[in-house]
Amino acid sequence: MQILADIFHMWEGSGHHHGFEHFGPGVLGLVHVNDYPENPGQNALADADRVYPGDGLADWPRVCQDLIALGYEGYLSLELFNESYWAKGPELAAKEGFEKLRACVER
Repeated sequence: MQILADIFHMWEGSGHHHGFEHFGPGVLGLVHVNDYPENPGQNALADADRVYPGDGLADWPRVCQDLIALGYEGYLSLELFNESYWAKGPELAAKEGFEKLRACVER
């Protein structure tokens, strides 16, 4: 059995993305990637507030560093419930999300 980690929910639950260090080798099976805006604030965030990676407050260099230190070689799954992105259509939303995620992980 493996665990799915989600950057947004790690922030929403604890106020930071940290926690990857608690997973042992092979425990982390998938990472949902997204970002969280400054407003409406941690305690008022809803799933629809998720933004593209790099467009929010997540510390992407630290996220990447922690995943590398863990030895994670799995997938990063873009998960967004932001209706303004959906309105762009799936191809454009996926393309923008991929480009923004790539910019975060290639720093």
